[in-house]
Amino acid sequence: MRKAVLGAIGAAVTIIMGGAAHAEPAIWKASDSDSEIWLFGSVHLLNEDSVWRTDILETALSEADLFYYEVPLDAEAQAEIQALVQQRGLNGEGETLNGYLTDEQAALLEEIAPSVGLTAAQMQPMKPWLANLTLGVMAIQKAGYNPQSGVEMKLIAETPDARERFLETPEEQIMILSGGSDEVQAGALQATLEQLRDDPDLFDRMVAAWENGDAEALDTLMVDSMKDVDPAIYEALIVRRNAAWVEDIKALMEGDEDALVTVGAGHLVGEGGVPALLQAEGYTVERVQ
Repeated sequence: MRKAVLGAIGAAVTIIMGGAAHAEPAIWKASDSDSEIWLFGSVHLLNEDSVWRTDILETALSEADLFYYEVPLDAEAQAEIQALVQQRGLNGEGETLNGYLTDEQAALLEEIAPSVGLTAAQMQPMKPWLANLTLGVMAIQKAGYNPQSGVEMKLIAETPDARERFLETPEEQIMILSGGSDEVQAGALQATLEQLRDDPDLFDRMVAAWENGDAEALDTLMVDSMKDVDPAIYEALIVRRNAAWVEDIKALMEGDEDALVTVGAGHLVGEGGVPALLQAEGYTVERVQ
């Protein structure tokens, strides 16, 4: 069975997971002679009672000069994202979601969509990538996870605006999510539907791995599963973005400021993760939590 990161899309936005009890997610620190960069893997939707802040994270928050996130989350950015989704995620007149799908995929959509509170008819105005993202987010929210409790939403509310930096613009992120051929996007949607049908506990295993700081399990469940869906999606959502972010961090290292970089947990694990790439560039990288 092909797995998905609740569609490969859920991993780009990197990976949406929930929490419970007390979590100790993985944190790395990269350094050179005059800079320290903490790398914290985030989750975008969390259980409201999740406890994930630790002494090491508090140290990073208190010592960092700059705070890097994937994209801004303020009202202006949200409005821009909504406009971009309208432009790139909705079909034109006379087009339907089923028009991108095989008969088998359309039948699967009809079967599975009600499990997250939608109907196939309600999804017809969407292009496959947006349908995929919508299904994933709806499934997670139905399970009790809240975007207002996500890591970034909590951290960005307290870090000073003047010291915040962003690795991508809203437009860049939507372009990444909506990229790829219609066939590739339809295949990712199919993978999400199959996962919701055949492996509903996959998300819970991701949650447990994140809470326990199990980077190896996260690499298997998130990154390897995305490769299984389609190498092109993995290349777009993980490989190219990780490489771009490493260049940003290298530029930051040229100065003498310390920073806390908070990005989706799937971007920090495995041989292609940001910590491993920075280590390959010659920086000192250690896992501190």
